[in-house]
Amino acid sequence: MEEMQTEQALEDKGILPSYAELLQATDGGRSIFEHVLNQHGLKMTDKGASHLQNPFYDDSHGGMSITQGDDRYIFRDFGDHDYKGDAFDFAGHHYQLDPKRQYKELAQRIVDEVLNGQYVASGTTQRKPPKRERQTLFFDWHDIGDCWTLLHDHIGGTWDSGKEQLARYKVDEAPDGRTRYWYIDRDQNIRESKLVQFYPYGASISKKGADNNVNITVRRPAGQPSDRCLFGEHLIPKCTDKPVIIVEAEDAAITAACNYDTAHWCASGGKAIKDEQLERIKDCEIFVMPDHDILLDQKERRHLSDRLHRLAQLGYNIRRLDMMRTNAADVSDILHPNKLAKMDIRDYLEALH
Repeated sequence: MEEMQTEQALEDKGILPSYAELLQATDGGRSIFEHVLNQHGLKMTDKGASHLQNPFYDDSHGGMSITQGDDRYIFRDFGDHDYKGDAFDFAGHHYQLDPKRQYKELAQRIVDEVLNGQYVASGTTQRKPPKRERQTLFFDWHDIGDCWTLLHDHIGGTWDSGKEQLARYKVDEAPDGRTRYWYIDRDQNIRESKLVQFYPYGASISKKGADNNVNITVRRPAGQPSDRCLFGEHLIPKCTDKPVIIVEAEDAAITAACNYDTAHWCASGGKAIKDEQLERIKDCEIFVMPDHDILLDQKERRHLSDRLHRLAQLGYNIRRLDMMRTNAADVSDILHPNKLAKMDIRDYLEALH
């Protein structure tokens, strides 16, 4: 406690730069991140970094990201949640100094090594990090820029049209580094966002981490209608000759769109397709493509067939597409049996690729 009080006194007298002053002098901590990463042979881009290998332990997954927050850069390791915080926490791991208890030593290392001993005292004009408005959850999707999430790199690096499709589907990176899917209806209204964490899985990616759990959050805007839309619905024009094919997962719809341009690919976002998700596309020819596990389960398959029959009686032009069952033999010697049993179209196309 006495050590902390002494350091605070030194800071108050101007002998040490304050936390806020160092944050300002290092562009929100960006210079600190860049310096430490450089010591480990790693780099940041203009927007930060994603799926980096954590330099502080033997990280084989590369689940660390660095992103720009409201007034500082922050990092998070999705493979080990003990590694998170701002640039001072990051530097603390590098120098093996506690940012709270050993602020004096840490600040001196930053001044000497990051600022080359050229610290400018408080009150002097400094180059500040670019102004960044607080990011609201729902905004005009025209403003969504490029993103470099694990999904983006995987899809974009696997198929020629990958980056184009991700831009069309309005997929971006959330402030916490997760992939964010925007659910936008045919009238171009944002209905909800879904945040998903992806993890490296061999040559592919998976929503399940080492603990076999998923990290998914769904957010809806206050004051907006509660009825859901399909993911990718905003890509369906009011009059279209192309059929709409509905799969379960968003990444499956994007992957399918990279390979087949003869249909509008949408996702329900879950095993069950809500009636409200179908109402706005009642004018379209609709195919429902279940994952392989649904088709292998007689009870689930019958339940889906009965529901589609009921919808057909209500005027929907809707049918089931059994592609995952009829084409399973094509990849039975490639996919693991457990993967094959739950295969969706992304699994199928990746196996063929």
